[in-house]
Amino acid sequence: MTLNDKFESRVLKITVDEQEVYILRDFFSPDTHIALLTEARNRTYADSWDKIDHPAQALRSILRPTDSDILDELYTYLNQPSSLDRLSKVFGNIHKADPVIWWDHEGYVLPMHTDNPSLKKTIQIYLSEEEYPELGTSIGGRDGELVFTLPFKGNTGYFFPNASDIQHGLQTPIPAGIERFSIYIYLYGN
Repeated sequence: MTLNDKFESRVLKITVDEQEVYILRDFFSPDTHIALLTEARNRTYADSWDKIDHPAQALRSILRPTDSDILDELYTYLNQPSSLDRLSKVFGNIHKADPVIWWDHEGYVLPMHTDNPSLKKTIQIYLSEEEYPELGTSIGGRDGELVFTLPFKGNTGYFFPNASDIQHGLQTPIPAGIERFSIYIYLYGN
């Protein structure tokens, strides 16, 4: 499990209504991206996925490091001092990274929203070998008006430095036959 050797140079910072959004490309090494995607796909039959207890998230499942050796390995790697230092150079002071895998099922859609105020720094990286432009995260202005949709493309995603201030959502329901897996990393720091 490793971050891409050059992920820091593959970050694009944009501003939406005075709020920063970082677009991330090639976040993990290619081998790590494929290992995480394979883990998610291999577990689609398993009981280790938890349902999220929230009405808007009824069609989303979550896999935690305690339920997956590969995810536990990623947790350990991300929380090594050298990894935390790399993350801190790009995302501000980080002292803990807590990754999970999300699996969004057929019909899943999420209206524009802001996150819980307790989520201060978050990363979502898509796990896929295919690209689905309409199935990425949509980013909106303060009024919820769509500004852009980040394409759902493997090993790309975003970082929110203050998730409670950014309007975002999934505008297009997941169609039948499409697997929408992603790594979501809760970052703790100041």
